[in-house]
Amino acid sequence: MKSARLFASNKEVKVDQDKFRLRLAGLPEKAPDDPVTTIAIECDGVPNQDTDFIRKERPRNNA
Repeated sequence: MKSARLFASNKEVKVDQDKFRLRLAGLPEKAPDDPVTTIAIECDGVPNQDTDFIRKERPRNNA
């Protein structure tokens, strides 16, 4: 993950990524555009979701 920004205002959004999730922080209290806010994310490679990895590495308790 390289960067994230609000598309309407070009304001940078803080990104925290770990092995299992991506968190966006520093978002404004009021959305800059209505009815949908778009966040532009620049990745350092092709995005990929590996659900088998998640199931093996992060078991769900009581499920």
